[in-house]
Amino acid sequence: MKKIITSLGYPLQQTEEGWEIDLSELNIFTGLSVLAKIIGEHIIDEVERSPGDVSFLYKVNSNINPELVKMKIHHIQVYARAGVLDDSRKFRDIFINQLITVFGSLQQPKWRREIYPDAENCQGKNTAQSKALIFPFSHEYYGTGNSNRFILEKVKNPVSEASYFFRLTIETIEKETIDLKTIPNMVVDDLLTRVYIAGSSKIARSVRDNIVNACSRGIDYYSEENRIYSRLFEQLENTHLGRLEYINFSWNESFSNHIRKELPEGSLSIFKKIFLSLEAYSICEILHNGGTIKVILHDCFFCLYLSQLGRSLNISINMPRKMFHMDDYLKRMPMLSSIAKQMDHHFNFSNTKIFLIHHITSEIIGFIAALKKLGAYSIDVMFVKYSGIIPPVYLDTLLETDSDYLFMAGLEKKTSGKVTDYYTIADYFSDASGLSELNELLKNKKYSYFDAMKIVSGHLFLNCCIDAKKQGKKVLLIEDGGYIAPFLNESGLSEKKTDELFDQFGFPSTDKNTTPFQQWLNDVLIGTVEHTKNGYDRLYAVKQEHANLLFPSFSIAISKLKTDEESQEVAHSILSAIESILHENGLVLSRRNIIILGAEGNIGKPLCRLLKEGRLHQQNQTLTQVDLQYNLSGERKYCTLEKVPDDELYQKDLFIGVIGKSVLKKEQIEKLILFGEKTNLFFASGSTKTVEFEDLSTWLQMLSEADKPVIGDKSVEIEYSRIYDPQSGFDQGRKVMIRFQQDNHLLTKQLFLLADLSPINFLYYGVPTEIMDAILSQLLKVSLGMNHQYFLKTLPSPDLYAVDHQIDEWGNKI
Repeated sequence: MKKIITSLGYPLQQTEEGWEIDLSELNIFTGLSVLAKIIGEHIIDEVERSPGDVSFLYKVNSNINPELVKMKIHHIQVYARAGVLDDSRKFRDIFINQLITVFGSLQQPKWRREIYPDAENCQGKNTAQSKALIFPFSHEYYGTGNSNRFILEKVKNPVSEASYFFRLTIETIEKETIDLKTIPNMVVDDLLTRVYIAGSSKIARSVRDNIVNACSRGIDYYSEENRIYSRLFEQLENTHLGRLEYINFSWNESFSNHIRKELPEGSLSIFKKIFLSLEAYSICEILHNGGTIKVILHDCFFCLYLSQLGRSLNISINMPRKMFHMDDYLKRMPMLSSIAKQMDHHFNFSNTKIFLIHHITSEIIGFIAALKKLGAYSIDVMFVKYSGIIPPVYLDTLLETDSDYLFMAGLEKKTSGKVTDYYTIADYFSDASGLSELNELLKNKKYSYFDAMKIVSGHLFLNCCIDAKKQGKKVLLIEDGGYIAPFLNESGLSEKKTDELFDQFGFPSTDKNTTPFQQWLNDVLIGTVEHTKNGYDRLYAVKQEHANLLFPSFSIAISKLKTDEESQEVAHSILSAIESILHENGLVLSRRNIIILGAEGNIGKPLCRLLKEGRLHQQNQTLTQVDLQYNLSGERKYCTLEKVPDDELYQKDLFIGVIGKSVLKKEQIEKLILFGEKTNLFFASGSTKTVEFEDLSTWLQMLSEADKPVIGDKSVEIEYSRIYDPQSGFDQGRKVMIRFQQDNHLLTKQLFLLADLSPINFLYYGVPTEIMDAILSQLLKVSLGMNHQYFLKTLPSPDLYAVDHQIDEWGNKI
């Protein structure tokens, strides 16, 4: 088996499982980068203050560098001739980093053994005498004015025989201070490959504290995301790992018990050694090549490996590398699994490219696995993601699949101003470098979520169709939410040209293609399958306007399973998410004065029933319901929001929108602020769209951009903040505080925009797997049925076909 000597002084040994290194005996030196910075700042001050040589004696602080004191190094003597360090202020960062390199060498046994041949502190055989370490820093490489040479010597203290000091001499290579022929020395020859994680002790302590906190709450993982000014990721980027987006720690129960019982300083060395191991070039190289490295310590071990195309560093403590596959998610859904295994049918997706638009959940990963098992030629996915955090394991699993077969994209939220969000292409799915021009368009236009989804989905869909034409394949569109199928139908039926569509979906201008879009698309598209009621309604609206559709569209949106079961579970998820946030703010759902917008819809009905039958106190029967289906207003049921009496509206403090469009307008919003009885106003969307409170977002943005914001005739002050879970720190939305004077009193209204006004049921877990297994099985069956009928040439004429109404769940006409 292969063996590699690392800069840590310990070998990497290849094993059948991967690579292994034993760092049990690696000595830890803390505070070396702190020492370098202290000495560096002192040198720079001396250069600026004194016209002569730089010369001073620094006493080692045992609290910062206890290991040096243990080695009997009590002082550091610094010397440089006048003029040598004149550029130290100009090249401050480079100079400090050079000092970090010098003192950081003490952490490496190879060099520590040369300058301090002591068996207790150095691994390996002793040397007879101490050698000075020579650090030649070339100005060509470092971009500085001079090529300086740093010389570090260990010198016996003439005052105390039991003590030593380090002498650091800095000179130019052209003009020597020390004649190296007169002293034993060794040139440090690995400077160009050397990296250090500055402040690794402090970083290790911070990570250790966060993991201890997670263990105390019964959690067995901890993750950090690369954010602006993150010291951890800034330092990791200096290593040979390069830029990372995530670092994920996981551990088993025995480690959790160990770290909670261990004294804080006792467990610090574990995390210090984690970061020290990442300074070694050979370790980083193996990780970049997809390898796993097991690092053995006295009381535990940890495994290092990269995932998500090298963007995520994973550290599993006392556990081997976790390997997840899409099939693992499929196995959790027995109904979907049986369809994927073709247990009761013979249909498949051979010769068909699937274009899928859906949420990124564990169930959808299983659905993608089923598509693959059923022979899909390729799968392109545009993931729907409103809020919440994508579990790293989902990305690990998805990105293991060849990107030529499974291409994935999604949107990432950006903030413009203080309220309005816009969206760009996320960089944590498949490589999106080929979409740079489209991404620039999104950045410049700052589209809303729905518009950005439509443009990116449409762009990728057309790319998929182009590839299919070249490959002689067909495309089946399966979507959740009606992002592009209604638009494709509308465009074709409106007799638009192909180049018009390509222009609308962000393609660069090329030769004019005046082929009717209907004809261009008809050559490649099998049909469309829709999951949601919103998407169904959008298709139905196109059909009403044009009397027909461009392609057959199958939908499960109003099937008995969807309306009778899933909608109730969605309603439960919405109320549970709202309740969690209320509880964290010391409030309860049962005492809220609620208004449901879209009370007679698939989700609105079970919401109202759940609230009336138990989620609200018996003495709190103030639920207001708004829906166009109410012909007459009364008994707290109104056909429009405008019909709600002001005195009733002013009592409301929780607005739940499940209507699919924005009905709360500026006039009602301003009334609520100025005359409403409640201080805290909560707004939650339960629709599959982000338009429920679009007017509210627009109004708040206009208010935030005004030089002197005014509501009605009242001057107001506005303050923005985030809503965080006080225990986990989980981001749950935005809070807007509005202050104004009324009747000589300062009034405050707080607007809680839960999940940033995106569907709140996706903030946590959505609909449970048990229900989604049945729902996605129905979606898969009707998709297989459409595909099968197309190749048999028995597909019905273009129209909207709903399961349990016009077709059965295999797409056969009823």
